[in-house]
Amino acid sequence: MVAKLPRAAKLALGVPRGGDWFRERREAQTLGCGTPPPAAFGASAPRGGFRRAMETKNESIVPGWDGAGGAYAKEQYIQEAKAYVLGTKVDERPLCGVRLWRQLRGEAKDNLRDIDLEKLALDGASGLFKAIEEAFPEGKLRQLPRLYRQLFKESRFRGSMETYLADRVRAKNQLEHADKDTKVSEGIMGYLVLTGSGLDDEEVKHVLGLANGEMKYTGIRKHLIELYPHGSYHRAQRAHHRGYMAEDVTEEEWADAEAYMETPDLPYYDEEEWNT
Repeated sequence: MVAKLPRAAKLALGVPRGGDWFRERREAQTLGCGTPPPAAFGASAPRGGFRRAMETKNESIVPGWDGAGGAYAKEQYIQEAKAYVLGTKVDERPLCGVRLWRQLRGEAKDNLRDIDLEKLALDGASGLFKAIEEAFPEGKLRQLPRLYRQLFKESRFRGSMETYLADRVRAKNQLEHADKDTKVSEGIMGYLVLTGSGLDDEEVKHVLGLANGEMKYTGIRKHLIELYPHGSYHRAQRAHHRGYMAEDVTEEEWADAEAYMETPDLPYYDEEEWNT
């Protein structure tokens, strides 16, 4: 008699189901294209209301913005727009301001609907960026709390250690530039980097040991990049073993799976039983 595995036990074993769907989903999440599990990759970064050209796999598409997402989305949009301008031919760059304006939507388009298009055609993208800053100002009462949140809460590992560290340094520099009385020390920076890196306790101890026990950012940075370029090995292995499907399993199913996995020998199953 063929015993039937509980669904959560199947997922815990990482056995594929339904052809290549499971493998493709797992690979996509490993590359950061899907929704990563919190234990493996940490909290996800905030997203703004703008469209990247790369999301459509066509770098010639002009990026757009709907005015949503606050200052973070505005900064990200302007960065994307500058990259678009620099990627065009030199003789076409004066036209980029008008092209970018045409791709604005929602509140962004409403606030800039009365812009002088003829002047914008002369000023180029810089004229549009200036108009956006004037239409969506950010005072100190909003800016400083956002920058503190960005450094202490929102900067998290998302699949690449170098990118994660660059985000941390950028958040630190932006905070110190906006608040002249604030200075983030090497020790605080090192602590923030380690706690947000997604490494487990043993891996953190390993990095600190290589840094002579000092939690200074400059001392641990190179070890994080060299040893853990894609994050924690232990957590990645556990997530891989579980098939990155924890979000689809209820607590009762996991309890059933854990009890099932305690048995020394798991029964065999055939393909027909698996697909039922």
